[in-house]
Amino acid sequence: LNDQIRRCKVALAPYKKIPKEIWLYIFELYCQPGRLSTCVTWQPPVVLTQVCSAWRQIAISMPKLWSDVHL
Repeated sequence: LNDQIRRCKVALAPYKKIPKEIWLYIFELYCQPGRLSTCVTWQPPVVLTQVCSAWRQIAISMPKLWSDVHL
């Protein structure tokens, strides 16, 4: 039963199959300087934390994303 529940959760949330290293690469690309227009007032890492709880956990666990945040 537990295995069946796990498979259903993965099927409903395919992001769980993606390794954390891939998320890091995607998030780093998103957070590159100059990537967003100047009208965006939020810092890219903050935007990532607002998408969903899974992205928030991933982004918060990646110190490299937060090394160049301007207040």
